[in-house]
Amino acid sequence: MPNMITNGLRIENAEAFAKKILSEKTYIAIGKSSPWENENEPICSVLDDKFVGETLKDIIGFKSIQQNSLIHYAVRIDWKKNVIYDAYDDRINMIDSRKPDGSPYKFYVLTSENNVYKCIGNANGKPSTVMPTDNSVEFLNTSDGYVWKYMYTISDADVNKFLLPGYMPIYNKTYNDNSYQYYVQTSAMPGSIRFVSVDDGGTDYIVSNPPEIIITGDGSGAKAEVQIDSSTKKITNVKILNPGEGYTKAEITIKGSNKTAKLRPIIGPITGHGKNAKLELGGTYLGIVVEINADESGKIPLNIDYRQILLVKDLKTKEKGKAIRISEHDCQSYRVGDIVKGLTSNATAMVVAKDNRNGLIYFETVSGDFTMNERVRNNTNKIESTIDLLFQSITLPAYKLVYNKSEVDVNSCVPLYIVNRTKIERASLQKETLFLIVSF
Repeated sequence: MPNMITNGLRIENAEAFAKKILSEKTYIAIGKSSPWENENEPICSVLDDKFVGETLKDIIGFKSIQQNSLIHYAVRIDWKKNVIYDAYDDRINMIDSRKPDGSPYKFYVLTSENNVYKCIGNANGKPSTVMPTDNSVEFLNTSDGYVWKYMYTISDADVNKFLLPGYMPIYNKTYNDNSYQYYVQTSAMPGSIRFVSVDDGGTDYIVSNPPEIIITGDGSGAKAEVQIDSSTKKITNVKILNPGEGYTKAEITIKGSNKTAKLRPIIGPITGHGKNAKLELGGTYLGIVVEINADESGKIPLNIDYRQILLVKDLKTKEKGKAIRISEHDCQSYRVGDIVKGLTSNATAMVVAKDNRNGLIYFETVSGDFTMNERVRNNTNKIESTIDLLFQSITLPAYKLVYNKSEVDVNSCVPLYIVNRTKIERASLQKETLFLIVSF
């Protein structure tokens, strides 16, 4: 049977991966000071054991990925004057498909004001000459004949931190923050018809006596009227009077006419234009952004160069600590920094790391001694659990923000992503911003 992976699943996978990165303490690592055979052409990664082993051996240092390091991306398309943009078409997967000439569809734009708009109508394929500027919930008609739908605005902070030449941040609003995007999302009209494609303008139409058109389908309420060019006597445009709602299929009948015009209603997303920016514009990329500041307090050396960037998890330190396993095997209620107290022993300890899969809670220092089978309580939410396994000396997983190679067992970590690139030189007081773009 033919299988189809939807953009919805790709976005879900990106979101799940982001949660996993945070819950399982994932790091970005830099490495490989030795040069490539050809410094201008880094080798392609071959994920055999030899390559992975050499890559781990060449790691220089690690920095933890924090929640503010993650963001969803879509491909960036800047609005430029005199460019023909593609009008949204419900029959085409405009995110992944290519036009007959092999180029991608440009059906949305990022303006110089950092607003993002979806192109609903493109004046029958004419160049765009007027940049959209309105952020209303209403559809925007510019004087060049284009129709735009405002989607969202990239904040100044995200522009400075996350905006890249080829990618732009993208997000949905999950609560009422009084933003224009939130009002666009909540006012989206499911299955509305906001544009009609004039596939064939027909012949011999009269401006003073335009034909009536009737929209039929599985929705209701859609109404429109045609506009005729007086010189060519062709239908050149269809003005939407009422977009209707609830359509998944629709067709147009030109009443009392046999003049060969062909009009095709373009049905909006099932949830409505603007309801879900990630889904509508292809926010299937997860961006991971980490800053390395100078030597990170002596952890990552300067005056070297590196050629690899990695995403790794399951990093083990060379540091020893203590741990307990709770019988419920549910560590979700315990957070790093929480104080755990034994209700029988009165021992206390601060949580420095967790292993959610195995129900382990790690402590760097302990006041007193926990005992087997005693109940322990979390100080923040008063959750109680029973100790069913006690470790008096155990290797701690990575929990600090930055690690030098010498502080960890590099062979313990699992590489999730490897980027080979041309060399980056580290100089005194230098700050590097590392970007990893993972596509789903």
